[in-house]
Amino acid sequence: MMGSKAAFKVLVPEEAPMTPPEDADLTGNCLVCLPEASVRLLGLVPNMNDKGDRQKTLWLGRVWQLRVLGLRRYRRDVLAKRPALTAQEKAEINTALQDPKKRATCLKMQRIWKGAVARRRSSMHVLEPLAFSSASHAGTVLFMHGSGGMTYNNVRYARKLAGMGFLVIAPDSMAGGAYRHRSLAGLIGSTQDTPYWDDLGLYTSSAEGELTYCTDAAAVVQNPEKFRQLYSNVFRLRSAEMNWILGHLPLHMCIRGVFTMGQSEGAMTVARFDDRKYGAMIRGRIISAFSVEYCYFTPTREAATYGGSEEVATLNIIGDADQFFGPKDSVAASVCNQKSGGGWGSDNLTGNGFK
Repeated sequence: MMGSKAAFKVLVPEEAPMTPPEDADLTGNCLVCLPEASVRLLGLVPNMNDKGDRQKTLWLGRVWQLRVLGLRRYRRDVLAKRPALTAQEKAEINTALQDPKKRATCLKMQRIWKGAVARRRSSMHVLEPLAFSSASHAGTVLFMHGSGGMTYNNVRYARKLAGMGFLVIAPDSMAGGAYRHRSLAGLIGSTQDTPYWDDLGLYTSSAEGELTYCTDAAAVVQNPEKFRQLYSNVFRLRSAEMNWILGHLPLHMCIRGVFTMGQSEGAMTVARFDDRKYGAMIRGRIISAFSVEYCYFTPTREAATYGGSEEVATLNIIGDADQFFGPKDSVAASVCNQKSGGGWGSDNLTGNGFK
């Protein structure tokens, strides 16, 4: 896509590949929601619209789709146009490889090249072309989904942010992990209906694995140590995802800065995440459907405080009657009110993180 003078050509829009590779990794299975300008620059046929928009201008899919599309274009537009090796050239190569020193050098170069390819695959290099246009996106949002994966509100947040011009990166904690997973559904095509208020069906099964849960207050009180450990392990898993993505972003995204945002379990992760090592790269954090209080979701009082820089602007969005973290008739309130039986939590639950 790049020329010798760092120019880029306008790509003809193509439908993103729909058949997953066998070796899709954490980065490859990561979901991205692209704003209109990014969709055009990456040469994609849009498959998503924002609320109220009839025309599709956004794109929601997985990183491996962008990888496969890039490889397909490279093979078609570059490799296919290169002349094949002649019989004489092949013979000269075979003769050179008979020399032990030359053969050892070639094998060393091969190992170095394979290592570079493996490291590149683990990064978000497919988004590097966006660096050549300052208007490609308004900024980057690292979005952490709730305990059920990218469903309902999680997808709505992503498409709304993309509609505002932001590029959204959402690691999928349910995509084949060792500790929990859901079977992945087929991807969204450009002609598929994407109703705003419905679940888009990115999964075909319920969540399974030792870090899967649906919190019941009675169960928490009955076995508090089990649930303290469970939520500690969940945080370690999700914070590792955040560190991985933040550490593998293209340079131009790091320079522009990143907003972190989470929903429910993802919001807990964003609130507790220690973002200080990323410095000015973190421009703000949004915590949705989590109260940032000492409650059943935070095993210790320390875990109920912000884990990152206090200088980062923070927005907390939560309903005043939230069924999990609200001050009344919620799981948090129920567990807190049963301290004599094993429950824990703040003596003054407010249902939000303002204090």
